[in-house]
Amino acid sequence: MNQLDHWLLPDGVEDLLPTTAAKLELARQSLLSLFSRWGYDYVMPPKLEFIDSLLTGTGKDLDLQTVKVIDQISGRLMGLPADITPQVARMDAHSIGGEGVSRLCYAGSVVRARPEGFVGSRTPIKVGAELFGDAEPKSDLEIVSLMVGSLLALGLSDVQLELGDVSLFRTLIDKAQLDEDTRDEIFALIQKKANHALAQATQRNIDDPRLADTINRLPLLCGDLSVLDEASELFAEHSDVLDGVERLRQLSHGLLNRYPNLRISIDLSELRGFNYHTGAVFSAYE
Repeated sequence: MNQLDHWLLPDGVEDLLPTTAAKLELARQSLLSLFSRWGYDYVMPPKLEFIDSLLTGTGKDLDLQTVKVIDQISGRLMGLPADITPQVARMDAHSIGGEGVSRLCYAGSVVRARPEGFVGSRTPIKVGAELFGDAEPKSDLEIVSLMVGSLLALGLSDVQLELGDVSLFRTLIDKAQLDEDTRDEIFALIQKKANHALAQATQRNIDDPRLADTINRLPLLCGDLSVLDEASELFAEHSDVLDGVERLRQLSHGLLNRYPNLRISIDLSELRGFNYHTGAVFSAYE
């Protein structure tokens, strides 16, 4: 092995040289200053945690992305965080505690086992804000408004926002009473907009044809704000799902009142658009 081989970095890992590092640091400080003005307190989660704590309440994807090591002191399995949101949720629940609304923000790098995409980084820098303890529509508006404000603060003027709500799918699929593997299969097909395969899966697994047809139409509900009117008609028999549609409508109107030039689209098959944990709404930016 020659000397140059000793200096090689793993695929997806790179140095940040002075010009790039300075720009990123300026952006980081700008965003953290904005978060502070909005009332969000800065936290610094650890760079290493026991797996039991790190992956509690997370999905399979994050488990696969987590780089794992053995603790030489305790012999237990530890992981390098692949995402900061679960760590901040843990800090809110177990370290900070207390009643009422909690607003926390963070900025730091994470480590991923594989890059996301062909040229993605395995050590992306994440900056985000988390709102815990309030699942009301006003909290949706606050956290998404802060995300839009963050993009504008970074100098982006032509912002397009796509909104979705995973609770619509969850409410519908709960009515079908399916096992976890089947739910995951249908979830993935909706995400891919694989309409033919989705129709086959729902026909095979869902006894109620009207419910199956409603789920099959989720990938078609994408476009401008008129999609919400289509959704209201489609979900007319499902009052609990209509609540989610109305929530998206209120959110869209509230955002346009704050940011009149914001372009908003709706995609009810983009089921990762909103994420809820312990009554909290979060949004993170890379």
